[in-house]
Order: sequence, then C-alpha cells, then structure tokens
Amino acid sequence: MDGRVSAFCVPTSICWAAVTATGATRHPVLAWVFCSGLGAWALWSLVATAAAPHGVSWARASGLAAAAAIGIGVVLVRPPTRWVVVVVAAAAGAVVAWGYAEWVTVGLAHGTMNGPFSLENPFGAIAATAAVLALVPVCDAGRPWPVRLVAAVAAAVAGQALVRSGSMGSLIAMGAGTAAVLVGAWRRGATSTRSPRASSAWVAGCLVIGVAVAALGVGLVVSRLAATTPDEEPTSGLGVDTENHAAEHVEIWADAAEVWFDHPWMGAGPARLPVIVAGLEDARSDVVNALAETGVPGALAWAMAISCAAIAAVLVEAHPPGAAAVALAAATIVLGVYSLVDTTAAWPFLAGLLWTCAGGAVAVVRARPAHS
Repeated sequence: MDGRVSAFCVPTSICWAAVTATGATRHPVLAWVFCSGLGAWALWSLVATAAAPHGVSWARASGLAAAAAIGIGVVLVRPPTRWVVVVVAAAAGAVVAWGYAEWVTVGLAHGTMNGPFSLENPFGAIAATAAVLALVPVCDAGRPWPVRLVAAVAAAVAGQALVRSGSMGSLIAMGAGTAAVLVGAWRRGATSTRSPRASSAWVAGCLVIGVAVAALGVGLVVSRLAATTPDEEPTSGLGVDTENHAAEHVEIWADAAEVWFDHPWMGAGPARLPVIVAGLEDARSDVVNALAETGVPGALAWAMAISCAAIAAVLVEAHPPGAAAVALAAATIVLGVYSLVDTTAAWPFLAGLLWTCAGGAVAVVRARPAHS
C-alpha cells in the first residue's frame, strides 16, 4: 500500500513544483489541483496497467497519459486562448466533415458508418462540441454578418451530425453548452456600449434562442424515446438501437461497479473490462470507468481534475468574458457533462479534446487577477 500511496503523491508533488515554478500566482490552488489530479490520474493509469494481468491496453493508457499531458501543458504554457479554440474547433470540424464524407460513401450502401468515430456516442460528443463552438460567433452581435452567417451554417451542419448520431448523452451535453454560450453572450451584450434599448433587445433575443434550443432538444429526446412500436425498434441515423438507452447505461454501470468491488485499489486496468465481463466494452461513464479501471486513487485523481475544469468554466462565465473564453468554457462544459454520462477514456482523441478545453479554461482563470 505504501508504494501505491507514493505513486499517487509523487506525481502530485512534481506537478505542484512545476506549477509553482511557472509563476501561477493568480488562482494558484485551482491550477495546482487541476495539474496534480490530471497528472496523478495519468500516471496511476500507467501503474494500474503495469500491475494488471493480461488483457490491458498499453495503447489506451499511453494515449490517455498523452491527453492529460496536453491539458497540463496548456495550463503551464498558457497559449493565447483564441489559438486553443482554433485547434479544438479544427479538430472537431475535421471529425464532423470526415463523418459526413464516410456517411455519403459508405453509409448509403450499408446504412451505417465504419470508422473509429462512427459509434454514436463519441461522434455525437465531437459534433456537439463543434456545434457549440460555432454558436459563439452566431450569438456575438459585434461580429460582421457574413461571419455570423457562416458560423450559423457550420452550427447547423454540426447539429445535424449530432442528431444523426442519436447520442442521448451528447444531446444533454449540447444543451448545457448552449446555455453557457447564451449566458456568456448575454453578459457581453449587457455590458457593451450599445444603447439600453439595444441591450434589452439582445437579452430578449438570447432568451428566445434559448427557449427554442431547449424546446428542440426536449422534442428530439422525446421523439427518440417515443419512437418504439411493437414491430419496429427505433434506431439512430447510424443504425444504433436507442430503446431503453438509460436502462442499458444503468446496467453497464452496475457491471462495472462489480469489477471495481473486486479490484478496489488498483482497478482492473485500462481496456480490461471486456476480458472480465463479456460484451462490456467500457463503463459508459468516466467516473465509473475510472473506478473500474484504476481503482479509488485513479477515480479520486480524475474527480479532482474534472471538478477543477467545472470550477474554471464557471469562473470564466462569472465575469464578462471574451468570445474565445466563452467558447472554451462552453466546450469544457459540453465534454465535461458528456464524460459524466458516457466515457471519453475509451477514445484518447476525445479525452485529448476534453483536457485541452479544460486546461484552456483553467489557464484563462489563472491569468485573470484574483480580484477581477
């Protein structure tokens, strides 16, 4: 047990030293806890991989470690916020474009797509992230109308990709991210130099958009859940059965929890759940997945990181932020909410997007004076 405690504490101390050395004098606790938790989770995943029997995946463990390193690097280096948003938007947009291309070339012939992001959940999460990022300039009254028009088209394309995926978790995450965008847009509009009448009109417009988006999201979910008939089961645009989706998730969480009960401290190891439970690819929640694969220490470290990401996203929205900061906060909320109801751990690329956005939000808060 001493060795395990050391494996958890040593990377925490290293991360603390790194954050201190880079001069994180504003909001230092948040940056320190985020980097400590994320670094400890990544290293503990590698320790759990080394300690687990056959069937673990070094590829997944190393991919998650790389994703965590990117998130920590964004906090330490603090690149310009707009460039972080550009990188995330380009990556998400490329996946959505690739999905459409494969759907046209393969989906028309076979009814489903074959690529690594053709599964409804990760593809839907990336589409939701792209849509929310595109909504930021759409809701920015200070942007030229051609920019807002192009952004609106991009949001519609990404939104359609999300609907085609049929991912319930991504729809929920999209709703949370859209709310963050609208809050940020309202705060920026309410504190602008425009006339009070224009500001009031902007607030009213945001409320109308928010109600419309919420109604659309609720309608889509209800239509999915009500689509079952005795002779025909509902399927998403990718051919995925959506019946009893919530009940299926609960059963998967219960199975993964049993794996954790058998391996409480070290966990079963990355990607070893299918070896233990037939048909269980992942735990369908990063929280449960962290418990099952890395045990209590890994789950606590992951919880530290994601909690700091949530706090950073809220702090970014607590003051009138810039458009890039709004985008990072919204993307962090989208991927953070998604990680609670499904998993990013099975997809290191998706985990990389999550921790890049989270690290960017922490970096924005870290750079802001504590009294602002």
